[in-house]
Amino acid sequence: MEEQYNSALFKLVERAVSPFPQSADRQPEAQEEVNANISETLGIDLPSRLKQTLRTPKDALADDLMAEAKAIRDYLDGRATGLSWTPQLNNPSGNKEMIEALENKSRALQLSVATILLSDRKGVYTHALMRAIRMLAKSTEVPSGTTYNRIGEALRYYPLGLMLYTIFTCGVVGDRGDGVNAVLS
Repeated sequence: MEEQYNSALFKLVERAVSPFPQSADRQPEAQEEVNANISETLGIDLPSRLKQTLRTPKDALADDLMAEAKAIRDYLDGRATGLSWTPQLNNPSGNKEMIEALENKSRALQLSVATILLSDRKGVYTHALMRAIRMLAKSTEVPSGTTYNRIGEALRYYPLGLMLYTIFTCGVVGDRGDGVNAVLS
């Protein structure tokens, strides 16, 4: 989170300091010097500055995909999320609300997965996609002292089911057998 904050802060300050966005006529060395000065001014340490400099746009998007999956995982494992560990079958309105909350929480990741499968013909983000799926597939630990039932445990895998459904649907529509095979393997 600190790295994302530093990255966002760095970009904001860079835009404020730079009179123009980086253009083709501007020397890359001059831009790197400006970036180094901004980083030092913000107090970002050397390893963070190196990481920021060496980070490619592909890395940034892959990290964002993982951050989204981690946010969902944290939501599923959290106690104060409003997601019951003991949903009852005789409470359809409450169950519907929980499902809708999970779908809303998972929507950004689901759209990202669909975009990857429909648009990433070179498979650049397949590895990041697999890491996000692994994050959602981790077994859920019931907090100690919490009563639960099997439905409550299974409910925590609903976002994973949504992602797999999206992968298989978009993989077939987008003729991305390689992405589907990667998930199956």
